[in-house]
Amino acid sequence: MRKEYTKFFRKINLKSCRYVVLTPTSELEGTKEIDLYVCREDKRLFLETLSKAGWLQRADKSHLPNHHFYSQVLGPDILTLDVKYDLSFIHGKRKYQYINEKLCIKNRELEPSYKLFVPAIRDQFLLFLAHVAYIERGFLENRHVEKLKEYLNVLSSIREKDELKTLVEKISKFCIPKIDLETFSGAIRPTINSFFSFKEQSACSFGRIFFPRKFIYVLFLGTDGSGKSTTIASLCSYMNCKTSCMYMGEKNWALPFVGAFFSNSSSRVCNILYRYFLYPLDLLLRRLVLWKNNPGRRLILIDRFPGFPFFDVEKKGFLGVLLNFIYKLVLPSPEMVVFLHGDAEEISQRQQEESVNFTKRNQDKFLAVAKHIGKKKLVVANTTENSSKEVVDIVAKNIFEDTSFIKNCFRPISFRQYK
Repeated sequence: MRKEYTKFFRKINLKSCRYVVLTPTSELEGTKEIDLYVCREDKRLFLETLSKAGWLQRADKSHLPNHHFYSQVLGPDILTLDVKYDLSFIHGKRKYQYINEKLCIKNRELEPSYKLFVPAIRDQFLLFLAHVAYIERGFLENRHVEKLKEYLNVLSSIREKDELKTLVEKISKFCIPKIDLETFSGAIRPTINSFFSFKEQSACSFGRIFFPRKFIYVLFLGTDGSGKSTTIASLCSYMNCKTSCMYMGEKNWALPFVGAFFSNSSSRVCNILYRYFLYPLDLLLRRLVLWKNNPGRRLILIDRFPGFPFFDVEKKGFLGVLLNFIYKLVLPSPEMVVFLHGDAEEISQRQQEESVNFTKRNQDKFLAVAKHIGKKKLVVANTTENSSKEVVDIVAKNIFEDTSFIKNCFRPISFRQYK
């Protein structure tokens, strides 16, 4: 387990803060996110300890009142605590609450390897089973089966006939990979429900609809083959924060028929319609889809911008100024522009249909666009001299050096309002 987590759990143990770690101990080694349940009565003590240890809270307000995320930002490395102040989950229109919540804290056990508290085996089993029966989809996977077998081996010694014993007997019949989860869930949910109380939730989540959306945009520019898509994909998996990607180039259309006008842009009428109306409309729709699907605050990595609205604007006269105005209106304003370049010969070999001279001209064009758009911050990285990992490190370092990212996505932990 990361030393930062070890240090923090040692502190809350010393303060006698009541909690249990919900992440399986087998998954704690090297993880960047840990789930835990904290007793509501110890919320202030827990938050005060977090705050003094330099942790921050995600700036988004949670749409579940007792579920919050806290992070320790260590440069590009972000550690997260996924904290619940009640043992519950949402399924459909119902909120299910574990009825043995207080007993879970009372019966918790100290895990000897990591020196942190975990639920007793009975509570682990019921919480895991509820997750599989209500949250998971598809088939009962191998990892679920192996975990269930571990629990069954321990719990098979139960002698008294109660709901738990009935549950163990039922699951024994289903402990085979690739069993349809709907069949599995249908068989065990009635018994699981005796361990959970539930209440109906509102059909519409207004919190989600009216979430404030504040995005930090990072734009990646460069000729084809310079490594934009590879770098973006690597960054998404590397950065442990809310990150989404958006493609703003001339394919992957939001409106498929726009592609037909693009293909026929040699026609003057089609070209005018495409550049002045259809392509801007398509870009705007892509932004609206992103806005709809991503509530809250997050980092948005943009794969390319159209370059033509920004070249020789004055020379094109009124139409050039109009074109520039339209695209400035529909395109997001990036806080940082990353220009990826490299040896033209090596890049042209990646894109076999392009000549070295064509690649050089393209790199010069995109550099001019990057300088024009990246007035806030421009980062230049050579993808032929640096490895993919080194390029990702350069970009991530620059993102975290930008204070607007931290201020937008995180806020100080407030604990004084809790008794």
